[in-house]
Amino acid sequence: MSELTHVEFKELIAGHKDYLVIDVREEFEIENNELSSGVYLNINESNILNIPLFMIKSSIDLIDPNKHIIVVCRSGIRSKAVVEFLIHEGYKYVFNLKQGVLNFN
Repeated sequence: MSELTHVEFKELIAGHKDYLVIDVREEFEIENNELSSGVYLNINESNILNIPLFMIKSSIDLIDPNKHIIVVCRSGIRSKAVVEFLIHEGYKYVFNLKQGVLNFN
């Protein structure tokens, strides 16, 4: 499995137009956070899907397999599980944001 540091994440989204960030945090985590994923990670909201972990299997049709996919959560643990699932399902360009958004700066 490929994991990205925060620096590698910034480099990847700067160098690719065809990327998708999947935020697997629960709705209450996002609501309790002052910043949405897009502001928090400094990326365009159109490149983000908020799909809580428990909904990934039922939402797989929303995830374009031709894009570079970066999965994020609060600390990197749930996103790691989603990356493993997507790889098992045949997705090729899938990355986990190491340590999640918790320490992102």
